[in-house]
Amino acid sequence: MAPRLATKTAPLDVLHVVGVHIDGGVPTYVRELVRRQRQDGMAVGVACHPVSVLWAMLEDAGLGDTLVNVDIGCDPRRIPTVGPELRRAVVDHEPAVVHMHSSCAGLVGRTALAGLPVVRIFQPHCWSFQAVPSMLRGLARAFEWGAAGWVDLVICGSESERHELALAGFEPSGAEVVVIPNFVDTSHFRPVSRAERHRAQIDRFGSVAPTAVFLGRLAPQKGVDRLLAAFSILQPRMPEARLVVVGHGPEGERYRNRAGANVLFQGYSREPAQWLQLADVGVYPSRYDTMSLAVLETLACGVPVVVSNAGGMAEILSGVESLAGEVVPDPDNAEALAEVMGRWLQRTQRSDEAEASGHAARRRSAQFEVSGWFDRMSAAYARLGTRQPIPLEPPDGRRQAQPGSRVTGS
Repeated sequence: MAPRLATKTAPLDVLHVVGVHIDGGVPTYVRELVRRQRQDGMAVGVACHPVSVLWAMLEDAGLGDTLVNVDIGCDPRRIPTVGPELRRAVVDHEPAVVHMHSSCAGLVGRTALAGLPVVRIFQPHCWSFQAVPSMLRGLARAFEWGAAGWVDLVICGSESERHELALAGFEPSGAEVVVIPNFVDTSHFRPVSRAERHRAQIDRFGSVAPTAVFLGRLAPQKGVDRLLAAFSILQPRMPEARLVVVGHGPEGERYRNRAGANVLFQGYSREPAQWLQLADVGVYPSRYDTMSLAVLETLACGVPVVVSNAGGMAEILSGVESLAGEVVPDPDNAEALAEVMGRWLQRTQRSDEAEASGHAARRRSAQFEVSGWFDRMSAAYARLGTRQPIPLEPPDGRRQAQPGSRVTGS
């Protein structure tokens, strides 16, 4: 398939690079960044695959003219093929900045773009050594260590993600590391009244009942297996309670097969707010996570959350009033997760406590408003200044970024 990007009349300001298998929150993140950069007057391109979730999302958003067909995958054996393809796209469109999203894009981009006059930004959206099977973690850590200096800027979505970088012993020589917490559009994700929530439950399910909602990718990272185990413990104690699972992913069929009574799988939704607005509580027992967009969206809908202590999940509730939700220290303990989930479902059935929790959740979400996020992102781009191409292996053997190439601010 030919590239979709319109014939350029000038070099791009930024080319975003995203892997083919990336779904969940990353496509939402990139779509919002592309939309706002375009509104800000930047020339933007997006390198991804036509079968990816992001490609469809950008077309639906009227941003199809940004798309460049590049098959970015996670298989290291394909780097000799995919790397030159990405390099050609960069040469053709002359971006000042290449912004690589996720480990797959970082693997290809950091190895393929050496020597080109571009500024490189890497944003892991969870580190590769967290995502791979245990037998491959040493290899992933070794690659991250070796590639740490092949970029100008590393953007972490939470303090925890930056802390993981430090714990692993990576010190990107010459690269700036910044934390830009994830975002939520509170004008789109907004609360509804208790009466509206109950009407939505009746419309969807035929009755009003304590309702827990999970929104996200059906993959081991998100801990849906933990959630199902906990709900199977809770269900006999609260037989009227129901669990609504919204999303798709590689483990979807397996999770459906093991689900018990009152567990409803709704598949992928292009309009997740409608599901969050009928929830009494959101439950997110991730094994690792940067800072879940779904958690922020749930809070913005005035719904308290139960989250694991993984990564930036706990940061979302750190230092805030307890009415907005609760962190489960050991979500692998199904009994403990069931107890916390049940307590919040019972609490939200009392109108005064439900109202107080809803207000607290909404207040917390306001700290992650999308406009502030984009201001911080624009400032990070602008601070890069001018840099020179980063050699793959400098003559003295040290991998580090050198001051000098071109970059446009916002």
